[in-house]
Amino acid sequence: MIYKDEDRGKIRTCLWRKKQLFDVSGLRYGKITGTDMDLFIEMDNKVFLFYEFKYLQPGHKGEDCELPYGQRVAYTRLVDAVCETGRTAVLFICTHRVDDAEQEVTVDDLHVSKYYHKGKWYNCHGRPVKEITDLFLQHVAKVGA
Repeated sequence: MIYKDEDRGKIRTCLWRKKQLFDVSGLRYGKITGTDMDLFIEMDNKVFLFYEFKYLQPGHKGEDCELPYGQRVAYTRLVDAVCETGRTAVLFICTHRVDDAEQEVTVDDLHVSKYYHKGKWYNCHGRPVKEITDLFLQHVAKVGA
């Protein structure tokens, strides 16, 4: 199937399937269960961008947004493993306040509370996800991080 350039990144088929939930509790190994990933971008087998989206309840500060323990361990180990191969990987924790679960959330309108890269967490203080991603990619292009 051929897509127009302006349609890239949009859910084009089976939108109703995107809302379907999957119960992964049957894939349990001791205390280990699966986790989902919200967004992954790979660039030329060199840069791997992982994004996790979290809803912020009213009164909750974005800087305080924490991943559940298992999800944090899985993501940080994945980012570290990619970096050990000489490639670049980063995990962005992005937040939103869209209460209505039926309402579409535009990802480039989200804010990054923090990101994980090369074994460290960095605060972004709620800067826009597109801005932080662009800055990160500029940094990678400049220093090859």
